[in-house]
Amino acid sequence: MRRHVGIAAVLLAQTGLLVAIPLRTVRARLSGTEVTLETEPVDPFDPLSGYYATLAYLAERPTGPAGEFHENEPVWVTVERGEPAWKPFSVTRERPAPAADRVSLRGRWERGRGRIEGASRFYISEERREEVGSLLRQARQRALVDLRVGEDGTPGLLRLHVAGKTFGR
Repeated sequence: MRRHVGIAAVLLAQTGLLVAIPLRTVRARLSGTEVTLETEPVDPFDPLSGYYATLAYLAERPTGPAGEFHENEPVWVTVERGEPAWKPFSVTRERPAPAADRVSLRGRWERGRGRIEGASRFYISEERREEVGSLLRQARQRALVDLRVGEDGTPGLLRLHVAGKTFGR
């Protein structure tokens, strides 16, 4: 009997972890602040996951000197409202105080930029990948991405806009 309780406890803990991992992203997608960022996607293929656009946001590039961060260090990427996309404001170690028309996203310092965590791959169905690739070439690899940002800075991807067409939810 004790053995069954132990196994059940381990299974419950593992299930809890599997549910908790995407929970922040789901919460952000449901109730976060909607933000549109400009990106320079590419169209690779992962044999295990399928086709996706890897997203490198212009907001991830620091606007000032970048020598103060260490590789893989947690950072906050802050953007401010702009048209058609929100504009880079800062990349900092500490989360900035909330401000009107500004949103801060969780990130990591990677290769000279504040890479936004959890928002670097936009999955594309195999049926649409040729269309997306063609549109990206026409748009000179520029696109817009809508995402929602939760109160804790977690992003949830919503839509990809390329050359007047929208992909996603």
